[in-house]
Amino acid sequence: MIDELLSPLFTTEWGRRTGLTAAMTMSILALVIFVHTLFTFYSDIRLTQSHTRHSENSLQGNNQLAYLITQLPEWHLFGKYGVVEQSAILPVTSLQIRLIGVIKSTPEKFSRVIISEENQPGKIYSTGDTLPATGVRIYAITEEGVVLNNSGRLEKLPLPRPPLIFQGMPKPLGE
Repeated sequence: MIDELLSPLFTTEWGRRTGLTAAMTMSILALVIFVHTLFTFYSDIRLTQSHTRHSENSLQGNNQLAYLITQLPEWHLFGKYGVVEQSAILPVTSLQIRLIGVIKSTPEKFSRVIISEENQPGKIYSTGDTLPATGVRIYAITEEGVVLNNSGRLEKLPLPRPPLIFQGMPKPLGE
């Protein structure tokens, strides 16, 4: 039975052409499947390697995050309570200048202060700047104020801290 089906395939001209076309189609299909298998295999290898690198990066990121979290108690967002600095020993300046604000930064070069001279609007200064009206140079910027170099003598200009005024207990609304 198989001989009857296959025999015309090899004996007739149209059978040979059909068989040759089928063989070529199967060969091309096998080649395409082989190339696709190679590309799939290569992309799978790349995927596993990138996942390994990503895991290493995320592990390093997790270690760095854990380190930063352990350092949080050492960071003092609002200054340190009870710490005596060198500027605490310095005398308060008697110049007619007023410290309006302090912007303290970890790299000292980015710290700024706002100082008003002789009842003028405040201007922004950084470490090393000289105040025009008084000729005083800014020596250092701290969280509590500014250390000034007044002709070779260090003085401090603290931030003004108005005292809290309590008015007593509030009265009930019904009275």
